[in-house]
Amino acid sequence: MPLLDIHTHRTPENPYQAIRSCRPEEFSPDAKGYFSIGIHPWYLSDKTVEEADRWKEFIFLPQVVAVGEAGLDKLADTPFPLQQEFLIRQIGWAEESGKPLILHAVRATAELIALKRQNNPSVPWIIHGFREKKSWPGNISDTDFIFHSEKITRKMRCTMFP
Repeated sequence: MPLLDIHTHRTPENPYQAIRSCRPEEFSPDAKGYFSIGIHPWYLSDKTVEEADRWKEFIFLPQVVAVGEAGLDKLADTPFPLQQEFLIRQIGWAEESGKPLILHAVRATAELIALKRQNNPSVPWIIHGFREKKSWPGNISDTDFIFHSEKITRKMRCTMFP
């Protein structure tokens, strides 16, 4: 059975045809299907940071196939330095688990590229909801990211393009 969507926040009809993105408090270790677990920059707080080590163990469960949706968002209410600090932590978890990192990026592509170069990750970094814009610095094909577009997913089921 093919995987039809690598990133959704909804519970799919068939839990094995999509990767459902969950915040740790939404996840049950008994759940069936495929999941990614992480903290989106919109939901990041000091409390989340304090509780992070408690839910890190979920990332190593077999049904959790990716870390995230993590990322950077300059339009979010969360202070940008806190977003950067926690993204670095989630990058470490992706590396430690050997699972891809699903990213949210809003007006922070230069910082994301810099983090990728500094960390030299061995796991794929997937930018979710990518919309190619002129604001992307340089040639996007030189960045070694995987770009996931919901528009393309809806049209062609599941498409990733380097």
